[in-house]
Amino acid sequence: MDNSYVTSDNAVNGMACTSSTNTLNGACTTNLHAWEGSSVSATEGGTITLRMKNLQTNTSKDIKLTGNYYDTCGRYKVLWTWVPCMTTNTKAYVFIFLTQDSLRDMSAIPGVWEGELKLNQIKYGTTVQGVWQVNIRVTVTDNNNAQVYLPRFPISTPVINLNLNTRPNKNTKTLISGNTGLDMCFYDGSNSSNNRMDIIISDEGGPSDARPTGMFSIYRRGSDKTSPKDRIDYQVKINNPVNKSLDSVNNGERFYWQNTDSRSNQKLIVLPGGGSPVLCVPAPIKIETPAFYVTDKNQGDYTGTLKVIFTPSTQ
Repeated sequence: MDNSYVTSDNAVNGMACTSSTNTLNGACTTNLHAWEGSSVSATEGGTITLRMKNLQTNTSKDIKLTGNYYDTCGRYKVLWTWVPCMTTNTKAYVFIFLTQDSLRDMSAIPGVWEGELKLNQIKYGTTVQGVWQVNIRVTVTDNNNAQVYLPRFPISTPVINLNLNTRPNKNTKTLISGNTGLDMCFYDGSNSSNNRMDIIISDEGGPSDARPTGMFSIYRRGSDKTSPKDRIDYQVKINNPVNKSLDSVNNGERFYWQNTDSRSNQKLIVLPGGGSPVLCVPAPIKIETPAFYVTDKNQGDYTGTLKVIFTPSTQ
């Protein structure tokens, strides 16, 4: 995980925790054991219990670290035990490692984990000569599970009705318009630790003669899709999680959000399949169908596809 060095006086010193019970900065023995000659193992590492915190969910876990340090006398010392070395101003290199069990424990909740480890450099068993401190940061990713999460359709393909209804008008012709919405949340596979998301929303890319710029369309089933009379156009708007505005979306045009890793822009959910709660970036969409005359469209069943593509960035 990390290494550094401390300067010792004849090396009759070692490293110990600042507390034997409080895991905030690491818990282990606070006093060094006396050297017992050949009975002390040269390869055994010390164990520290350290509290790590997930910055996205505020979840805390006590995880295990192991450590050794190596001095210029040419031997590995047991962490927390002093061993005499008759060379003055010896440099002792400290090595700290995360155990495999600890990594597995943290991987259950993706995101950025941080902890602050503090060790006392102790001389002759009890005298504190200084404090060795290191900030530990681990990013746990679940990239294979990045997804556009739709709460109403957790395991099935979503079907959206445009909710078209007639509206009153003074003309003898019947006007129809509609409004509907879809709850949506973007999960980046890393507990929303990415600070930018790139998004593209598009329809199936059919003919768009005389269609207003940026609009989306559905088409009459069985038609050749080339006639505006066989097409119904609609507009998509999306709730911007960063500035909380309702933004219009242009068909097929890429847009992005910055600072999506802020906790205020995120929502705690449980993804399909269960597991630990994770954070996603909520972005519900609103679909509006502008008013049109019924007589301007051919009778039939109109369908289409709306595609949402998002790419989390590690920048």
